[in-house]
Amino acid sequence: MSADSLGREFGTTIMRDVESVIRECRVWLEELRGKRILVTGASGFVGGAVARVLAAYSEADDGGGFELVLATRSPAEMASRPETDWLSRRARWIGWDTLEADSRLVFDHVIHAASPNATKEFKHEPERCVADVASYMNRVLTVVKRNESGRLLYVSSGAVYGERNPLDGPYREDDEIPDDATVHRGPYGRAKRAVEVACGSAGINYVVARIFAVMGPSVALDSGFALTDFIWQAAFDRRIRIRGDGMTKRGYCYESDLAASLLGLLVEGRSGQAYNVAGPAADTRICELAECVAGEFGDIPVDILGEADSAGTAGRYYVPVVDKLGTIYNPRVGLTQGVAKTIAGMRERGLL
Repeated sequence: MSADSLGREFGTTIMRDVESVIRECRVWLEELRGKRILVTGASGFVGGAVARVLAAYSEADDGGGFELVLATRSPAEMASRPETDWLSRRARWIGWDTLEADSRLVFDHVIHAASPNATKEFKHEPERCVADVASYMNRVLTVVKRNESGRLLYVSSGAVYGERNPLDGPYREDDEIPDDATVHRGPYGRAKRAVEVACGSAGINYVVARIFAVMGPSVALDSGFALTDFIWQAAFDRRIRIRGDGMTKRGYCYESDLAASLLGLLVEGRSGQAYNVAGPAADTRICELAECVAGEFGDIPVDILGEADSAGTAGRYYVPVVDKLGTIYNPRVGLTQGVAKTIAGMRERGLL
């Protein structure tokens, strides 16, 4: 891998993260040698994290690792964007319409991570987003079925479980998930769950990764997540304000741990099974997250306003059990280190 070129494009933090994942996942990556791999959502956080590792590993193998293809709505636009230039020189962008129409496009592995943003797009245009999720999946299933021995890794979300009373404990993969209106999971969770059900009835070899909260240098500052909101406030307001009581809990996973987990699930995950994905910071209070961010900016003030949440307990507890993932991969990066690396990487990229 040309470490210098990766570092110039994304910064030292992301470069070292990619190198770390390659070292830890070399056995899985070698098992993918000679394969044709499709990644959707490579311009986003999750798909991009995996695509960079795959592209870097293949380059280190003098291009003999595997063929990497990236699905997008606009291949020409992706190929011309400065932020995707490094990937564009190491993989091939292809349009969704071409992907669906050209029956010669057959893949050994598909990582389907494309999805509208949960906190922004789904909030403002839920019906369009639900339709987009279904459309993406229909096209992906068309592609996957072209290869009887192919494998799909679907990147889902912990939102499929719906709202939970903290007294009921963390989310487990074997929890019953009724697929009806009695489960309050919002448009995003319903859309993700519908895709999981579609995978199960499609007669394909598939694995599901249920992601909860994320951190890492590639997270967009305008993503609408609590972490990026706190970083923005700390960097530009020099003060962090939490509207609620700060006791809401989230299950965080750092970018490199996420990429490694997905590669492990792609190769070793049991077909037809779902796996919760989170790291050592899988049980983090929002006030703890805010204090970690504040510490990276010189211990600036954190104000907890204590305003009542109109949604009550809804969304206050978003914590998974990750024992099942641990049989394949154990994430390493905890909250303090993850926040520090996230902010360092953003600074290297000139975002802060």
